Amino acid sequence: MITILSQLKPFRFVLVKPQGKEAFEPGLPGYGFGDPKLLQHLKESGNYGVLAGHEYALIDTDDPELEAEVRAKLPATFEVASPGHNGTHFYYRCPTVEASKTIPVLDKTREKDKWNIGHVRIGNGYLIGPGSTHPNGKLYLVKQARPFAEITEQQIRAVLAPWLAEKLARAEIEYGKQLGFELSFPIEEILNLSQFKRSGNTLQGPHPVHGSTTGTNFHVDTRKNVWYCFRCCAGGGPLQLLAVLERVIDCDQSDQLRGEDFKRTRDIALAKGLIEKPSKKKGKEPGPEKKREERRNPWKPVTSPIPCEDPAALFNALVEWLKRYWDFKDQRYYQLCAAWIFHTWLIERWRSTGPLYALGTINSGKTILLECLAETANRGIRGGSMTVAVMFRLNDAFTPALLIDEAQLYNREEWAETQALINEGYRKGGEVWRCETGPEGEIIPRSYKAYGAKYFASSSPPWSALNSRALTLHMSKNTRKIEETLTPTFEAEGQQFRNLLQGYRDKYLAAPMPDEYPELETIKDYRTREIGKPLIAVAPEGEPRQAIISYLKTLEEEHQTEEETSYEADLIRALDACTPLDGKVTARDVRDKLADVLGEVEETVRTGDLGGEVLVRKVNEAALPKPRTIMGLLTTFGFRKTRCGGKSLAGVLWDQGLLDSLKQRYGVVK
Repeated sequence: MITILSQLKPFRFVLVKPQGKEAFEPGLPGYGFGDPKLLQHLKESGNYGVLAGHEYALIDTDDPELEAEVRAKLPATFEVASPGHNGTHFYYRCPTVEASKTIPVLDKTREKDKWNIGHVRIGNGYLIGPGSTHPNGKLYLVKQARPFAEITEQQIRAVLAPWLAEKLARAEIEYGKQLGFELSFPIEEILNLSQFKRSGNTLQGPHPVHGSTTGTNFHVDTRKNVWYCFRCCAGGGPLQLLAVLERVIDCDQSDQLRGEDFKRTRDIALAKGLIEKPSKKKGKEPGPEKKREERRNPWKPVTSPIPCEDPAALFNALVEWLKRYWDFKDQRYYQLCAAWIFHTWLIERWRSTGPLYALGTINSGKTILLECLAETANRGIRGGSMTVAVMFRLNDAFTPALLIDEAQLYNREEWAETQALINEGYRKGGEVWRCETGPEGEIIPRSYKAYGAKYFASSSPPWSALNSRALTLHMSKNTRKIEETLTPTFEAEGQQFRNLLQGYRDKYLAAPMPDEYPELETIKDYRTREIGKPLIAVAPEGEPRQAIISYLKTLEEEHQTEEETSYEADLIRALDACTPLDGKVTARDVRDKLADVLGEVEETVRTGDLGGEVLVRKVNEAALPKPRTIMGLLTTFGFRKTRCGGKSLAGVLWDQGLLDSLKQRYGVVK
């Protein structure tokens, strides 16, 4: 007869057949420690199971590696030796609201029929109790009669999930090396973690493909570069995650990629620039780590992140550093540029990012500014003489801070392509499409992610599409002595700032931030508010924020002035000067009034044929748009087309409400 240890009194028990492992009663009724039915069953040499219930978690380890991991990472507790696989059962106090949960521990580096190396039992989950007989005839025996250690389910997951994911990631890297590929790349390059919440060393959030009811079933450890999904008991390294994100495999199928699944995922990684093809050059090659470092870092590296204890002090130190190398006449630019640098380190958080646009003549400091940004911005990459194709691929793969000098763009085609990238890149989700040649010579449309921080140096004002979203800096020549850039001191200080800013990123990328900032309520223009929000979010309260708000107000005024002096505003003035006839106005009438607005009319007085003076209007036709062009602009404003007069002239229906709205927008006063 089996005697249940008094230490197990808090548990409830289920009846199991003699020398068996399966409970035989439907619904798993739980019996108390001294229940007569339980005692009679044990008297008849029956086995019993220990129910975890709502207060305990039972971990079954059937593998020596798993047992060693549990023993090393979780507190010492009550243990039972399991004679089946020479494993161990660990008993923990673990309060839970779960009615029943069995979490399989799957080592997917093994053959599929050997994946299962253990279980975690909660609620109605049970393990065979000590004193019972295994089907092989051996007894379950108490190994350590310690008190039950108390842990949480989160602690169990935090130990087991990364361990399993690391094993699979290491196996994948080794497999890649056999084929000549270096398959490791940062998970952040394929997954936006800005909305994830930090818990210890991991970031938690909903699964990017199948979602989550709790919002925390998907964990990423960026230090170890692994991920794990608790719903699917799946995880691994970046290549497995790429396969899931690209729908090559389902999440619950995430194991060692082989065959066609591996080839498809590898080809996607190659196309995205995440990995490189094996080199065919002979001779000694750099080691894999060195090659990855050279390939992965077209920007200045972070060597050793420094925890950020005081972001305001770091911000102010960056402002003072910038003052040593730049001479801005407008002192607000120092605070603005420091905030722009800070916002690049949290780029995934923002809905939009305003391009920094340095406008000035030769020798006005645009290149110096570029050099400072290359030292301190997150993944700052100088455009140099790179082709536009390289820009597209870098932006798509890394979301870097692209630092572009107009003077280094050598032809109009590159100029147009660069404009497209910058135009689309200010808002999250922006893409540019290009056609590429496939392996069989076919034309394949391909989208490139355009979103990301960008700096542009130019001697010409921003083009029209960029003007309303650019953070324009009016540059001028130095009037005071500044320190030289590109010196050992300059580069060492830049390295220190990058290490500190990485610490800032680690702390605040997933930290809560306000949704609204009262300072921005004074900015009426939506787009100016939109690009200003990330800058206000990272700037310390007080002088830095005040300087940035002041700059944004000036920018808003410049945008309003730009609209008031635009061609569209002139057309609204011309329309406002017209007198409608039968509720209509012709395009020719608007064109005639536009000539007055633009000063393209020469009026002379001459003597008429019948005597007396006659006023003659001579319009400079070459300076005016055609009536058809004017019709196009009027309909773009929202006016409805119509026909006017007996000659069926093209015109629009008069809409006083729409006209008044346009006059207000464009600052037109009659």
